[in-house]
Amino acid sequence: MYEQFLQHLTTTAHQDRNFVEWHGGIKHYGFWAIIIQNRPWENLFNAASDHIQGLTLKGYRRQPHITISSSGLLDPKHFSKEQFEQQYEALIQADIAAFTLTANSLNSFAGSPYISIDDQQGGLSAIRRVLHSIIEEDSPATEYTPHITLGLYDEAFNCPLVVECLERFEPRSVADLYVDKIAFCSYETDSIQGPLVVIDSVRLTPNHGMQTGQ
Repeated sequence: MYEQFLQHLTTTAHQDRNFVEWHGGIKHYGFWAIIIQNRPWENLFNAASDHIQGLTLKGYRRQPHITISSSGLLDPKHFSKEQFEQQYEALIQADIAAFTLTANSLNSFAGSPYISIDDQQGGLSAIRRVLHSIIEEDSPATEYTPHITLGLYDEAFNCPLVVECLERFEPRSVADLYVDKIAFCSYETDSIQGPLVVIDSVRLTPNHGMQTGQ
């Protein structure tokens, strides 16, 4: 389960600064996500965040969320209002049904620890297909990994030692998350840890046969 992470010798150390060389003065970055507004899942996020304190930068203020697709810098040259509107309309027309997601154990990318998410019903994949039929994802990863980021590593830690820490986290059983809404969000580019803002949202078709975890 940690095979990809352990291909790295150490974690990636981050600096909490304004990366002007990346955003070039563009103030906001946009992405599609699921905002976690479920008490047991929020408790899980808080417990996991407390567990990995000392490994990550202080001051992570981004609300718990599951990124579905990274759109890009919000600017006509990168990701325009027209492209957002096309994606929004495509999602409405697709009429995707609500679905559930399962929270699994802790894992890690080179740059950040996370709670792994299981998309057994393929809801995230269906949404991504619709979004990417309009425009490709900004800087796509080789493989999409649903997750909830817990923070950003602040030092180059030895990866096997990080795994030992992650494995010591006592898992909390939470009911599956019922997803009936997705959001288009943004964050200010002058902070790599700042809060996100919901710009708009799309309601999914209700699935009354599913139970919701509260």
